[in-house]
Amino acid sequence: MATGLLTPTQIVRLKNNGEFNRLRMERTGTRIEFQPVVRVRASDGREWLLFEIDPANHDMVLAEARRRGQVPERLWLHLSWLERRAARTMRFGRVQRIAA
Repeated sequence: MATGLLTPTQIVRLKNNGEFNRLRMERTGTRIEFQPVVRVRASDGREWLLFEIDPANHDMVLAEARRRGQVPERLWLHLSWLERRAARTMRFGRVQRIAA
């Protein structure tokens, strides 16, 4: 998993959240809603809050996608897709990475 978007500390926190929820699902069948670890913003109003990385597939991240004027949506997305999207946008200086 190559990541220029996330710091090593953020990756560890996301993986720990994912592993914790995997174990919890095995034991109780429920999940914990963690606070976001990372917020990625784009100048066009899009924002992604990242919560956890899937322990079975480290390219999948649980995120909340937001856009101005729309209802936030929780979804699993490919971290590689988000990195490519951020890399294209960062060429023009429009992505801001903020630790939550």
